[in-house]
Amino acid sequence: MLEVGSRFIKINNVNMLNKLTKSPTINRSITKKVIELHNSGYVFDFLIADSLEIICLQDNRYFLFENVLIKIVDQGYDLLSRSYKYIHTIETYCGDKGLLLNDAIYTSGFTNNQIILL
Repeated sequence: MLEVGSRFIKINNVNMLNKLTKSPTINRSITKKVIELHNSGYVFDFLIADSLEIICLQDNRYFLFENVLIKIVDQGYDLLSRSYKYIHTIETYCGDKGLLLNDAIYTSGFTNNQIILL
């Protein structure tokens, strides 16, 4: 039985049930690495804001690329976007540590060291 709203639908085919209840996910190796890094203190999430700054999603603080240390630590295939994602660690000048998942590789000194893999 599958609950839809306040109604139940009887599904006899297990494959159909799996298709209805499972949504695509990112690669398990990416998930495992992110959890491992979270347990190591990399608890913040970052996004590239523009060519000069990176933003922390938890508190909306912006950091210039020259004030953060960026290291690439792993990669994996993302089933949602059907592309490779690179896991980066971010360490800010004020001690915040977090992660950046992106389809490009970034290192410290962003404007001179961005590497885009095609």
